[in-house]
Amino acid sequence: AALAVLAHGMVRVSAQAPRAEGFWTRRILAPRRAQAMRQILPDGLSLLAGSVRAGSSLAQGLGVLAGQAPEPLRGESRRILDEQASGRDLDLALAALGDRYRLPELDLALAGIRLSRKAGSDMAGLLDEASALCRARLDMGRKLKALASQGVMSAWVMALLPPVLLGAITVVDPSFSEPLFHTAPG
Repeated sequence: AALAVLAHGMVRVSAQAPRAEGFWTRRILAPRRAQAMRQILPDGLSLLAGSVRAGSSLAQGLGVLAGQAPEPLRGESRRILDEQASGRDLDLALAALGDRYRLPELDLALAGIRLSRKAGSDMAGLLDEASALCRARLDMGRKLKALASQGVMSAWVMALLPPVLLGAITVVDPSFSEPLFHTAPG
């Protein structure tokens, strides 16, 4: 019976390990990876636009990204190329990339790539516009974060200023603050 309990305990531990790994991946690693993708996406789109403008196909441009872009864009470009080499449609591979990251900037760029491939429009110009939009969104996010931090700091200063001044006045000349503590109006 003890062996069965031991075996049951071991099964329980091993059954919980995948849940812990899934939690770690979903809650910690995936947001970090998405943030890294958001930061490098404008440069990657510019690199892809330059490659397409130079006369390369989209697949060749993805090959340039797979060789020169920082992670996670490098790995994702390799993954798309590998999926395409194994027979998967490029549009499906690009859609899977969007599903993995769920970034509005990436979704916009991927939709533009799909439309450009179908309509035959200027893909390099579209990629440049998507890159500029991504940069503008990143800049706006940084400005918003700075303004929010500034507001928080102002709130702390305004909250702490009265007690600190009262303490300083009490130390310098206790007779100034004495009416606040020892009279009815105070």
